[in-house]
Amino acid sequence: MSEDKGDDDSDDKTEEPSSRKLEKAKEEGNVVFSKEIITFCMIMSSAICILYVLPWSVKTMLTDSLVFIERPHTFDLEISTKKVGWHVYIVLLKILAPTMIVLFVAALLGGLPQKWGAITFKSIKPKFSNLSLKKGFKKIFSKENLVDSLKNVAKLIVLGGALYISLHDETKFLSTWMWLSTSEFGKVIYDLNFVVYLSLIIAFGFIAVGDYFYQRFSYFKKMRMSKYDLKKEHKEADGDPEIKQKLKQLRMEKSRKRMMAEVPKATVILTNPTHYSIALKWDEDSMHAPIVVAKGQDAVALRIREVAKNNNIPVIENPPLTRSLYGLVDIEDEIPPKFYKSVAAVLRIVMEMKQKTIY
Repeated sequence: MSEDKGDDDSDDKTEEPSSRKLEKAKEEGNVVFSKEIITFCMIMSSAICILYVLPWSVKTMLTDSLVFIERPHTFDLEISTKKVGWHVYIVLLKILAPTMIVLFVAALLGGLPQKWGAITFKSIKPKFSNLSLKKGFKKIFSKENLVDSLKNVAKLIVLGGALYISLHDETKFLSTWMWLSTSEFGKVIYDLNFVVYLSLIIAFGFIAVGDYFYQRFSYFKKMRMSKYDLKKEHKEADGDPEIKQKLKQLRMEKSRKRMMAEVPKATVILTNPTHYSIALKWDEDSMHAPIVVAKGQDAVALRIREVAKNNNIPVIENPPLTRSLYGLVDIEDEIPPKFYKSVAAVLRIVMEMKQKTIY
């Protein structure tokens, strides 16, 4: 129950999102994204198309089509119908292709930087949960949809105001347009388009900047985590302390069993006599120096002595040597040279004990 509460209760999500959660969201394609930036880029590209690309395209079309107007008598309709059709196709392509290319590049420039490194197909995969009527109604009346509606109203007001300000003075001269020549009328239309698009670009620029910061704020608010979420994430990253402790105990137990299996192979057991025990192994033919095959403290020390007695391994009390070796030598390591003399004396005692047993 606590897990569900930690995941679902948005009021508890007061902590900033971790870098791990943000990275995971990015892998799923969930990043800060503003549609208004794409709209702004499309308006910019439309202005470029209308003010610069389209005039060039129309001029090209007129130049290419001039031959049909100036010398129509030179064309045989039966022969040239296909040629004329192909020519019209090429002219239309020259008009539309630059416009489509500019719009496509604008859409890429508006969307790709926002989604860079977060492009994934996971978001377009069909989800059965999306068919839920309950979720559908909840989404329709959600806070996000309300905010989008308010944004659309605000956009209409801003754009309407911008267009009114830019066109208010121009409409006073509408009655004079009928007396203008073709070139003058074309210039007036061009200037009018320039003013309109400049107003749109400025208005949409402010809208895009404002929407981006709003989307960023909403995104990080939505990605916030509860204290439970952070704790759970830390457990997943570092491992559950309880499980780690159990694994550590299992490893220690396994290591202890393996160590105890070496005690019957020892040559002698040194004791404190109550707190420490060390099992030494010595083979003159195969070893450079005696090695520690087992060591332990308190209960483990007692267990080493019991195993030694059950296997007739000599147990010798030597508190100073035992404490020194316990603190300085690890299991499976050779004893340091400074202990050679002391250990050699112990091994002589062991040899004497074995000889007495034989005789």
